[in-house]
Amino acid sequence: MLEFRQVVWEEKLRFLFKKLVEEALELQQDGNIEEMADVEEVILALYEHIWRTKEEVEEIRLQKIQKNGGFEKGYILKIN
Repeated sequence: MLEFRQVVWEEKLRFLFKKLVEEALELQQDGNIEEMADVEEVILALYEHIWRTKEEVEEIRLQKIQKNGGFEKGYILKIN
């Protein structure tokens, strides 16, 4: 028997973070575009749930790239 119910804010947030980790692990294992779409779906839900807009997050992302660099060239920083 299936049961549907609406969750409260805190429960939804916990679910979304858990789902993000689950989908990211599936993406890591399978590496296919369907898993990438699932990760993006969870992220879009998080935009609506706790952040204001995708554009605001994108602005912060670009600022961080300008300050710290990004992943486009494949470099990583190793601290010994």
